[in-house]
Amino acid sequence: ALVAAIDSPVPVAVVASGESITKVASAHPDAVAAIRAAVDAGRVELCSGPAADTPLDLATPEFALNSFTRGREAFCNLFNAPPASFARVAGGAIPLLPQLLAGSGIEGGIWTLFDGTPLPDVGGGMIRWQAGGAAIDLLAAAPLDARSARTVLALHETLGDALDREHVAAMLFAHYAGTASRWHALVRRIGRWTNLLGTFVTPRELARRTTGAGTTVSLEPDAFPPTLPRSAAATGDDLITAAISQ
Repeated sequence: ALVAAIDSPVPVAVVASGESITKVASAHPDAVAAIRAAVDAGRVELCSGPAADTPLDLATPEFALNSFTRGREAFCNLFNAPPASFARVAGGAIPLLPQLLAGSGIEGGIWTLFDGTPLPDVGGGMIRWQAGGAAIDLLAAAPLDARSARTVLALHETLGDALDREHVAAMLFAHYAGTASRWHALVRRIGRWTNLLGTFVTPRELARRTTGAGTTVSLEPDAFPPTLPRSAAATGDDLITAAISQ
């Protein structure tokens, strides 16, 4: 499924943590070889961040930096290159993120998480997040479900809203490998032959094309929702329920 997903007529981005891509390499080395070839050909961009999708706000700054370093090393070992852009499936965000990313040479990335975890409202579109003397350009558009035909049917409305509200009209399609609808595949084919619906670009290319055009954002440390500890019931350690069931 992963090999088929990157066989695209337009550029695509692969989002994975260092740990997850290492597991993929162990179980399916052919998939990693295909990704490496696509990256070398310029058809795929690698996006990642820390080594794992664990909550960053539960880590010390030193541990967070170490996690970014280990995640970068995992990609370098597999693809001979670090991730080109920043993106995470889960794990939240912290005020130190711009400094960590700028220190890693990251030029752009994706603000939104893909597990539904809320982040501070920055208004969508392209933003330039500044903190601690560093800045990074991020796409803050809400992900569009590439698995749904409704996304394609409503594409004209989504494009119109983006053009009306945002200085940089950009959309973000997201799906797990092998789950995109056939209608999304048709949109990609259209994007291969004409820019009638816009141009498909990777996060790094989007950041380069829109340098200085994003809305400047400075967030207070308490703007980030904290990760709540899981309850005993959620972890399966509810002793009372276990006793009753016996």
